[in-house]
Amino acid sequence: MHQKNSCHMSMLKPENPKPHLIYSKPHMTGTPHHIVASEKAKDHFYRNGKVIPLRELLEAGELSLSVPSRSMGSPLNDIFKEYQQNISIRESSNVGIDFFTLIDKGRIDYTIEYPTAINSWNQIHPDNKLIAIPIQELKSYYPIGHAACSNSALGNKVVNDINSSFETLLQNEDYIENYLLYLYPENLHPQLRQQYQDSIFNHYHFSEPATTHSLAK
Repeated sequence: MHQKNSCHMSMLKPENPKPHLIYSKPHMTGTPHHIVASEKAKDHFYRNGKVIPLRELLEAGELSLSVPSRSMGSPLNDIFKEYQQNISIRESSNVGIDFFTLIDKGRIDYTIEYPTAINSWNQIHPDNKLIAIPIQELKSYYPIGHAACSNSALGNKVVNDINSSFETLLQNEDYIENYLLYLYPENLHPQLRQQYQDSIFNHYHFSEPATTHSLAK
């Protein structure tokens, strides 16, 4: 907000974008936020083999939730407002690791993060693994990410360059394959491929129809 030369490669675009930012075409999709908890505490989040809805967990108030002080989009922001008395909101300079450490030390029971965030933790802490549990209220929600830069002459130039670069990358099957592996190595790839096709490709003008690309096959 205070600089003319700042960019971020992964931003959710609100319905009413802030005037100090200019957004690229969408280039990212992924899984929605998940509950992140200790693998040892898994049974607290399931009932009869089904995930307990987040609202129900917060209503019961038996498990402690802490989240970073940043927007997580709708409907999570609405849920947080509804149950703010049952949620601890913390500032963090190392979002993810700080909260995972709190879980590991038993200070909190769970947080909300993207599934990819736990990969590095689990590699370093094989005896204290974390798990990502789907949030029932986000079952059909897949976030769409943009690059965003300061709304300045430099920011406009960078965004135009980014749009051009991704038009090339999105026609490269190796890029798509590696991106999907990064997002969610275990499953969901068919859904993510379709989501990429439906929500990302239609913003670009390829030299050939997108339906002929290997991603769509």
